[in-house]
Amino acid sequence: MHFLSEYNFKMYNNFDDTSFYNQSIKRNMKNILIIISLVLLNFTLFNKTAFSKSISISEALKNKMITIKVKSTSGHTGECLSVRMVNLKNTNIIVIIEAGRMFIPADSGVQNLIVVKRQNIELSPNQIKTNKITAVCAQKEDAGPRQDLEFTAGSFGITEAKKFAEWLDTKAYYNNNNTQNAMWTFTDNMDPEFTISSPQDKEMLAYVAAAKNLNYEKLLKKFTNKSTPNSRFRFSSTLNFTLSYPQVLKVVLCDKNNDIVKQCIAGDTLAIGNNSKHIEFTNDDLENGKYYLKIYIDGKMIKRREIVIK
Repeated sequence: MHFLSEYNFKMYNNFDDTSFYNQSIKRNMKNILIIISLVLLNFTLFNKTAFSKSISISEALKNKMITIKVKSTSGHTGECLSVRMVNLKNTNIIVIIEAGRMFIPADSGVQNLIVVKRQNIELSPNQIKTNKITAVCAQKEDAGPRQDLEFTAGSFGITEAKKFAEWLDTKAYYNNNNTQNAMWTFTDNMDPEFTISSPQDKEMLAYVAAAKNLNYEKLLKKFTNKSTPNSRFRFSSTLNFTLSYPQVLKVVLCDKNNDIVKQCIAGDTLAIGNNSKHIEFTNDDLENGKYYLKIYIDGKMIKRREIVIK
């Protein structure tokens, strides 16, 4: 009995030792699992960046890493282009569409577009992805892009236009109402035309004035005074037509009494096929109120749009 008692006592002691040991192992294992989880997380983040190669769209195309299909979404400002990109490689890549890069239309009579918002498009192996591209027109006198017109990636715009596009991207001013007219001062050598209604407008005007060696204070006074009587209003639109035979286009702006106050397009003959016509006007010589934009083809009104100037 003494032997058994001693044996039971030893077993009891051994049980306590084992319990303490097991708890210690559990704590250590928990710490190890936490460390492993952190390592795996860091590796995942590292893997996403370190093993993704950043490359410009021109280099990616040159090295046959991607294929692209670029189409117009209609219009010449904002998210006016859509790019469908295919990764041809078995590795992750980041394709950069830089601010300042030109996109060239398949139709030589249509405006080139210049990117004003940089895009970093991440593609996993063999992935297909579609993104919108924010751009503005780089050729004022050419026709506006029609829906689904194909474009190709071109080189960078002229130095001044490229620098301005990069500045717009840095400032995130690509949606400002003055962006398009400001770009035309560089691409088409036009005189500045601004609406001053925010600090952004003033900053952009200052940039243009400095780049074109113009008097900023004089321009600021001109455009501020111009905007004061009624808030500055600008209407801009591109009309697209596909015709099976030549027809005559007429576009007029009428007041609430249906009297013509502006001849937007006096009577242009449109050719067979695709046609684009750009119309634009401001409220410089218009009072506040309700107006109607009327579009005629061969003397027949095909559309009427209400416009309110406040």
